[in-house]
Amino acid sequence: MQINTVLLLILAALATGLLVYYQYYFRSDRRGMRHNLMAAFRFIALFATLVLLINPEIDQQTIQLEKRKLILVSDHSSSISHSGADTILKQALEQLKQADLARQFDLRQFGFADQLYSGDSTSFTGSITDINFALQEINEIVEPEEAVVVLLTDGNQTYGSDYEYFGSQAKFPVYSLVVGDTTKYEDLRIDQVNLNRYAFLRNRFPIETFISYEGQNPLDTRYSIFLNDERVYSESITLSPDQNTKRITALLEASSIGQKNIRVEVSSFPQERNKANNIRYASLEVLDEQTRVAIVTDMLHPDVGTLKKAIEANEQRAVSILKPFGNPDEWQQYDMFILYQPNNTFQSLYNYLNASGTSRFTITGTKTDWRFLNDVQQSFEKEFVNLNDEVLPVINKGFAAFDTGKIDFRSYPPLAATLGELRIRRRHDVLLEQRIRGVDTGEPMFAIIQENESREAVLFGENIWKWRMQSFRSQQSFEEFDAFVGKIIRLLSTNTTKNRLNLDYENTFRGMEAARIRATYFDRAFQFDGNAKLKIRIRPKGGDYTDRDMLLKQGYYEVNLSDLESGDYEFIVSVEKEELSQSGSFTILEYEVERLFMSSDYEKLERLSERSEGKLFFPDQVASLITEITDNPKYLPTQRSEQNVVSLIDYKILLAAIALALAIEWFLRKYQGLI
Repeated sequence: MQINTVLLLILAALATGLLVYYQYYFRSDRRGMRHNLMAAFRFIALFATLVLLINPEIDQQTIQLEKRKLILVSDHSSSISHSGADTILKQALEQLKQADLARQFDLRQFGFADQLYSGDSTSFTGSITDINFALQEINEIVEPEEAVVVLLTDGNQTYGSDYEYFGSQAKFPVYSLVVGDTTKYEDLRIDQVNLNRYAFLRNRFPIETFISYEGQNPLDTRYSIFLNDERVYSESITLSPDQNTKRITALLEASSIGQKNIRVEVSSFPQERNKANNIRYASLEVLDEQTRVAIVTDMLHPDVGTLKKAIEANEQRAVSILKPFGNPDEWQQYDMFILYQPNNTFQSLYNYLNASGTSRFTITGTKTDWRFLNDVQQSFEKEFVNLNDEVLPVINKGFAAFDTGKIDFRSYPPLAATLGELRIRRRHDVLLEQRIRGVDTGEPMFAIIQENESREAVLFGENIWKWRMQSFRSQQSFEEFDAFVGKIIRLLSTNTTKNRLNLDYENTFRGMEAARIRATYFDRAFQFDGNAKLKIRIRPKGGDYTDRDMLLKQGYYEVNLSDLESGDYEFIVSVEKEELSQSGSFTILEYEVERLFMSSDYEKLERLSERSEGKLFFPDQVASLITEITDNPKYLPTQRSEQNVVSLIDYKILLAAIALALAIEWFLRKYQGLI
């Protein structure tokens, strides 16, 4: 308590005492117990009132001991058990936990394979290893200078970004404890196989292969490509310690339509221990036609390039960017048109589209000539005003034209649009509605317009390039957005009527990927039906069918087939009590990436640790690791003091005391007959 407050309290007591003396004892002949009680209660009431006005306070100081977080992150992928390092890793973890590190650190434990898991269980069943993802996740949840990470792994990453470069951006030091065999063996392996997902009939398609060799002597081997188990390409290659990598590009003929399984392999040598990485599997689909799309615009805008990239992400589609003042002979070669912000220069093109019935995808924005657009077509109209604003998408769950997949429009940024009332004149299906300044207008933002056999899509907003960037920010790839655009193109470029049962699946699954088949089912009013019961009958080609139920998710049904072995499969999806079914086929490739490594990659782990200001340790150096982190003065617990100003009085209690003292004094005075 400050000295000024103490002096004020003393003065208050003296002043109250003088006042009470003057009122009860000065020139007064009354004495006795009751008189003294009345004086005491008057003193209490007056002094408490002054104390309430002074409000004395004290400084309260608390001291807290802050410990650094020590995060133990262990590799739970199957490569640890395949190499026999699981016992070593468990022993190292147990030794770290028995070192009583919790006395100095806030101890946390995580495991990882494809994801980061909290807890101390060690299963070693993960099908892939993503070290960079695990470190990035930890980097997001800790503050700078708050944590120390001990990473227990063999250093062999099979998925994701290269973790070696994470160290320069880490908020914490990484102490790597490498497990597994550190001996370097002679090894011949296929590092990567690149090819397109689609090829076109009677065209040649490339297969690019990267081969590397670790050994002390020159090596002659044979490189081969098998297409559906038939050798279609072979080449002899020579590798040596000086020239230990080779890039081979082979051109193959797409002679028949359908799914093609490809096996690329190099012959092993007698001393080679790991032969699993001498073979790589891939697949592609041979198509007999290509969809030709024309983007028509008379302006430069990033949306145009974005649409071209998204559409051509599927190799069976080709995009041309045209000016609107062309001629019908040129336009006849295209299967559909994307009309970007039409104006009066599009007149001849609209005449051609209206006459030919070719599908179109209209995108409007702040530069659209709405007077011209309202007159030149009859699908929709807008009572526009010369004001622009940002428009957010709102998902309409009743959309039934096609399966939108898992794309989450709620996280997507707004598009720019011209304000005004919109009306779609023909039968349509709305996927996105508009939200402007937090208000849901109920007006369409994206819709599919279908009447008879003609189809049309319309998007009321520009800057769709922002959506593609948001897709990459959320998923670290453009696949989600590109797949959505691809479904629009596929819908508009076909003349088939929409189905009540639709399937979404990949034709090929690698062994490390989750094999999933999704389906959407709509009732007769084409509203999504979440009460239906969907079943899938699946069999290996030539085998017997087995039945499984498809589970309801958010807006679709799904079945997980990750437990299936590698091979070719056929399936039929049906709806119970409905004569609806869809069939398909897919291939699960035999590919266990975790078996491709025999030795640990301690050199890369060492570079990671050095860049993050940590160190590398081996299993027999666990004691040295414990000493390193416990004796480092930077990691010692720190004391943090907090000083709070606390009031000495509770004003409610003090007010009650004042009221009670005055009431008792008044009662005693009345009892004595005093005024």
